[in-house]
Amino acid sequence: MELTHLSASTVNTFNDCPYKLYRSKQEGRKAVSDNDSLEFGTLIHKVLEAYHTSSLFDKRTLLDIYKEEWEKCWVNDYTRFNDGLTMLKNYMSTEYYARKPLMVEKDFTLEIDGLDIPIRGFIDRIDDLGFGMFEDMYEIVDYKTSFKNKTPWEMDDDLQLSMYDLAFRQLLKNEGKNEPKELKLTLAMLRHQPISTERTDEQRKALIDYLNMTYKKILACTEPEQRINKFCAWCQFAAECDKFKNLCEQADGSPLFVTNPEEAYKQLSRVKVQIRNLEKQKEGLENFFINTASSLNKEEVEVGENSVSVKYTRYVNYDVDHLRSLFGVDTINRLSSVSKTAIDKLAKEMGISYGALSKGAKVVSARKATVRI
Repeated sequence: MELTHLSASTVNTFNDCPYKLYRSKQEGRKAVSDNDSLEFGTLIHKVLEAYHTSSLFDKRTLLDIYKEEWEKCWVNDYTRFNDGLTMLKNYMSTEYYARKPLMVEKDFTLEIDGLDIPIRGFIDRIDDLGFGMFEDMYEIVDYKTSFKNKTPWEMDDDLQLSMYDLAFRQLLKNEGKNEPKELKLTLAMLRHQPISTERTDEQRKALIDYLNMTYKKILACTEPEQRINKFCAWCQFAAECDKFKNLCEQADGSPLFVTNPEEAYKQLSRVKVQIRNLEKQKEGLENFFINTASSLNKEEVEVGENSVSVKYTRYVNYDVDHLRSLFGVDTINRLSSVSKTAIDKLAKEMGISYGALSKGAKVVSARKATVRI
């Protein structure tokens, strides 16, 4: 398989499914699908880019630009529209909203030792944090609309951020500027709080080695493997992928893709049974990791190069006597039950802080844990 350049998406696509990368590169077809999530994410990026590159004479607000861009895109789901408003309002409460970026949507071409093709990509924004004695300090910011937040160890292993780190350092060197004293790598998680990391010289060397080895694997890949992964349902090549079609086969051999309502109803009934069975299997596998993590007294189980995290949900049981002193005996006695949700709502209405509310509370670990891979 031949490539003209590498990118984070190229490497990630190869790791997910070599067949998908092959079809997109060799046949000139994009390895993406026209789905709402991708279009919506692109929309939010366009809005933020337009806002941060607008002139001083542009009187449009961030939300004005969002509404204008919304009219241009084909996504028209009311829930998503409100979701976008919420994310952008959250963004307006962060430091990045008021800060003037040094660069926006900066394209880069990165040359590294041992690799005979360049690495290319775009950085959402770069901020200059330096002033006075604190010069040569920068922050790379990448906007994310995903529901799932990143863990610290996921940040440390984030390939895209690692490439951004190398690319910006080379850009400064090419322009004759100083090596940065500090270079923060931040994911502006628009549904969560921003999360930042940095890279060490050792991590940079490991990245260069990894990219060289991955490139050799891609070149040596003459028969691209079809791999089932979490993105299969949205893949542009799903209907042409034998493994995905086999996955969709039902017990009687009938395919998932049907147009007959009766056949679709029968298959839907079977699929629901399969889902219940798979949920049972999933529960058993998760319990295995829960028990393993418990025996190791850890919240993470290493599995070769991968890891499985086990997080226990914490529940808070408020002290009833303390609640009576906060809200009054009559108020608490009128409640049919002391529900945490009802108490939290009541505290918000009466302006009582969480710190005051939690005095005397007991934190209880849930028996059921969340398992993530």
